[in-house]
Amino acid sequence: MAVGRLWRPLSGRRWLKGPCFAAAWCSTSCCGGAKGEAEKEKLVSVFDGLPQLDVSGETWIEAGLLASKLRGKGQTLPMSDVLIATLALKHGAVVLTIDRHFFAVEGLIVRSEA
Repeated sequence: MAVGRLWRPLSGRRWLKGPCFAAAWCSTSCCGGAKGEAEKEKLVSVFDGLPQLDVSGETWIEAGLLASKLRGKGQTLPMSDVLIATLALKHGAVVLTIDRHFFAVEGLIVRSEA
């Protein structure tokens, strides 16, 4: 996990406008993959300061339909990332990630420095 690359200071980024959110389970995934106590503490402070977007029953269905659509095009994404993409599409949010496979999701706005 390249947390340093992902969590670089973002001030001055013209494309970063409006509020930031996190998908509720992202903190679990990222903190679980942290390398060392310093990285864990940094991640906890980042996620602790962000509003969390929860997944409703409707969102789970939409995510399943998106996963099916992607598989039909030969793209298989982890379900956690399909849920992130679904929430971002639903809320008109930008996905900030180091995972290139998010670019496979049609209509999703993705920013990556990977």
